[in-house]
Amino acid sequence: METVPLAKYEAERKEHLKLQAKYLKIQKELEVLGFAQETIITCANCGYEFTHHYKVEVYFRHEEDASYGIKTTVSGRESNTTTGNNQLNSPSTRRDGVRIYLSCENCDKKTLIGIIQHKGQTFLTLSKGVDFDSLSPSV
Repeated sequence: METVPLAKYEAERKEHLKLQAKYLKIQKELEVLGFAQETIITCANCGYEFTHHYKVEVYFRHEEDASYGIKTTVSGRESNTTTGNNQLNSPSTRRDGVRIYLSCENCDKKTLIGIIQHKGQTFLTLSKGVDFDSLSPSV
């Protein structure tokens, strides 16, 4: 195990503290402008604050309104990317979209977050009571 000289350690710690202070300053400036506000996503079914995302799907259409495009699914340690006629389950009916699947530590129900692009705007949806098995197969 390599030992770090005290002077080097102190210099690295000082640099780390400077970067941390810079980060906090930028974060406060963004908050003043209305950006970078953190929100806890609670279970849409019971309101519990401890949820885990276990699957993410990203849909990218080759052109507007196309039924074909690229779909990437990440679930656990597995990922799968397909191209072709695979946009049926996209949260956006016309453009690109993202789905994030959450499980709750308190109840056995699931929550679905959707990020939807439509006519130049981006929408965030939170759904509950969704039959996930009917949406798309797991990776």
